[in-house]
Amino acid sequence: MSKKKTKKKKKNNKKKKNTSLIDKIFDLFDFNYNFNSFEVVIIILISIIFGIIVGYLITSNRAIELSGNSKLSEFVTVYNKIKKNYYKDVDDDKLIDAAIKGMVNSLDDDHSIFLNESNSKNYNMTNDGEYIGIGITFKYEEDKCTIIDVKKDGPADKAGVKVDDILLKINDVDVTKVYEDNFLENLMKKEGTKIKLTIKRDDKEKNIKMKTSVIEIDSVFSKMLDDKIGYIKIDTFSTKTYKQFRSQLVNLENDDMKSLIIDVRNNTGGNLQQTRQILSMFLNKGTVLYQVKSGNKKTKAYSSSFESRNYNVVVLANEYSASASEVLVSCFKEKYKNAIIVGTKTYGKGTIQKTYSLSDGSNIKYTTNYWLTANGEAVDELGIKPDFEVEQGEDTSKDDQLEFAINKLK
Repeated sequence: MSKKKTKKKKKNNKKKKNTSLIDKIFDLFDFNYNFNSFEVVIIILISIIFGIIVGYLITSNRAIELSGNSKLSEFVTVYNKIKKNYYKDVDDDKLIDAAIKGMVNSLDDDHSIFLNESNSKNYNMTNDGEYIGIGITFKYEEDKCTIIDVKKDGPADKAGVKVDDILLKINDVDVTKVYEDNFLENLMKKEGTKIKLTIKRDDKEKNIKMKTSVIEIDSVFSKMLDDKIGYIKIDTFSTKTYKQFRSQLVNLENDDMKSLIIDVRNNTGGNLQQTRQILSMFLNKGTVLYQVKSGNKKTKAYSSSFESRNYNVVVLANEYSASASEVLVSCFKEKYKNAIIVGTKTYGKGTIQKTYSLSDGSNIKYTTNYWLTANGEAVDELGIKPDFEVEQGEDTSKDDQLEFAINKLK
């Protein structure tokens, strides 16, 4: 018995000594083996060869994908030909931008567009609902530059700048030259940049210092009308709109508001999620607010809160109310029992877009889906008819549509 055990033990030892290099590689992270120099070299070579094979397969697959589309291959060829043989220097960025713009334009969709870097900044600023600056608006008139608005609690307001101050210089640059060489744009790029305004007030010049900061764009405005009728105007749906709307609606309600007018005239849309949050304040959780159509599939978007309201609401809309505005209009029309729509038929934009940012700061915005009303009605190119059609008269000193809404609520 002892001899057999000894033989078996020797056999096992022998088997252990003959463990293959592949086994050692698999057990590498167990640190159970000691590798000699030759084995280390072999492992490194295997790793390199493996990496080359994988890289080749990836590259060849891309080449196959490219060669499988003759037009795409032609595009690359044309690009290389122009770069190599055109008799003048060629700007790479302009070539690529033109190609991307051409692709988007070929979709024949007014809502799918290419935005260069400058336009992208403006688009993002509107969509984000904020910008970097000092919070003043000024205009040129009769050879002078007058400050016509100072954002409350902005850097300029805190520093003591006032409406009707005459703006003379910004950082010692004459105000007539601040738009040259992108001076203002470059100055307002970073938060915390030092700014010195030279202004004239009561015939005295004064230097006021401040620093740039993030300024929130006001997209919602409100006031209390006679008979405790609240009025809220939504200019656009940015990422700050719901927050501003909620704050101002609650203030009106705290002032004993009895009924409400929501004005989305000339509001061309924006962030659909903001519209959904605003609607959720009026319609209880589980209420369908709108639907999204992708191919043959329809997905319902529901109210996300347990809030609800039941006072009378008039929504003002016109032919320039589009997209997210139309979602709001349609939902109040179909789902809020104490609402009426006043004005003219809306624009009819029933599509949803996504934005893709390119490496150079430009963007493409392209259509991905249709949206339908809560009841499944199409809006694209059709618009939404108001309950009471009221045209705005030529006399701009009075607001015929607003007056009609007020009389309805009275």
